[in-house]
Amino acid sequence: MGIRNQQKISSLGIVPGIRLALNPFAQQVGSARILRNFVPERGRLARKSFSPNFISSSSFSQGLNNPSTGEHVAGSDVDWTGPESITSSDDSRTVSSSISSGSVTDTLRAAGFGFSIPSSATIVGIEATVEKRRTAGAGNITDNLVQLVKNGVATGDDKSLIPDWDTSADEIRTYGSSTDLWGTTWTVNNINSSSFGLAFQAQVDALEGSAGTAGVDNIQIKVYYTVPVWHVKNFRYTRANAPENEILVFKANGKVYKRVPSAEQEIFPGGTSFAVLNQKPFVGQLGNRFFWNDGSAGYVYDGRNIQSWG
Repeated sequence: MGIRNQQKISSLGIVPGIRLALNPFAQQVGSARILRNFVPERGRLARKSFSPNFISSSSFSQGLNNPSTGEHVAGSDVDWTGPESITSSDDSRTVSSSISSGSVTDTLRAAGFGFSIPSSATIVGIEATVEKRRTAGAGNITDNLVQLVKNGVATGDDKSLIPDWDTSADEIRTYGSSTDLWGTTWTVNNINSSSFGLAFQAQVDALEGSAGTAGVDNIQIKVYYTVPVWHVKNFRYTRANAPENEILVFKANGKVYKRVPSAEQEIFPGGTSFAVLNQKPFVGQLGNRFFWNDGSAGYVYDGRNIQSWG
């Protein structure tokens, strides 16, 4: 963008320069810099750069969600009866067979939690709750396995708790937290999948000497995530007595997911200017295309060359 002898326009109270106002709905990760290139024929290249923070992360959560399915996964022959009862908190429990001293139940698996986390989100924590009680017998029941299910497979940390289950009423125990990823990584697709869920087992300690029966009324999951939020940033670059062939180039690292509309106009000696970042870089080249108009003609800079733009 040719800038001819920038001076204050005192009558308008405006300092000439570039002001790029980015659309707050654009999504981009990274920072930006203004590069200033001086007089190529003299072999001089000077750079002034700064990295304003375009984005911040806003925190959100979904849940607690109920599962749409409950499933008994065969294992040690200590079955769960009525596993579909875990889909709501209504005192209609899925109940295990009698758990003898030193034995563990089969797996009770909850899935189909119906999450719809936005694709731009980053998962930062997962919390699960299990509403449960001992329903019969004298043997004290404890957790044996509490593990999240990713792509249909129990994955990550086992969050089972030591305390005995209540014997007189349902109790709700919480596993994980807003910052706990259960020892693994999660994508949005993992969470939104119908196979995402929780695997659960109960046990009676071998020292008990008595059997017990476990009842689970409800399993729920809550997911915590952040979404990048764009902020409008205004840039102004001024330099008195700039050479006529000085070029200002705006480059941004990271991705542009949506088109960034035209910037606000800014007054220059001899004309006005506007600029726009395109949503995709040129094939095989890094960075983003930068378009501008100096009041009489359009140009595009692709990171290597300046070309005419209609």
